[in-house]
Amino acid sequence: MIDASMKDFRPKSMEMWFYNFRYMDEIKGLENLNTEEVTTMRWMFGRSQNLMELDLTGFKTRLLQNTEGMFKGCECLGYIYCNEAWTATKSTDMFQDCTELIGAVKYDPNKTDIKMANPTTGYFTRKGSTGINRPTTVDEPTVKAIYGTDGSRRSHMEPGINILKMSDGTVRKVVK
Repeated sequence: MIDASMKDFRPKSMEMWFYNFRYMDEIKGLENLNTEEVTTMRWMFGRSQNLMELDLTGFKTRLLQNTEGMFKGCECLGYIYCNEAWTATKSTDMFQDCTELIGAVKYDPNKTDIKMANPTTGYFTRKGSTGINRPTTVDEPTVKAIYGTDGSRRSHMEPGINILKMSDGTVRKVVK
């Protein structure tokens, strides 16, 4: 949870702020980050493989120059809410390995730079006042991660209660 007091903090770099937060599936309070003077978000969320969605609608990116690896390795990331197109001079592998990402278009491993950081032809999802925040898909959701009741990640379902994180962002509890 990012506290509201962060609104007064004006960093120039957010490089690696949430890097490798492997067990975190959400970040609350992103609207409290003041990004007006930020020039680099390099690896900001990189390798945070359990993140399911990010709401970046409040991000101001006018001065942004570097987004290299910003979301790289966020394997479960399905939605990045942002209504604006971004620009940056360095953006190599910005969306590398974000295989579940769906915005205006589905993820393409050959398109991983700043050109895809927009809600019209890229991986951002526009967040509006319609009440509909997520695009609908016809694909059946798949299991993205399995956990035990103690919070430990499992490679497969075991006898007893299993907690499944699905590709559509839902969580299911299954008894095997």
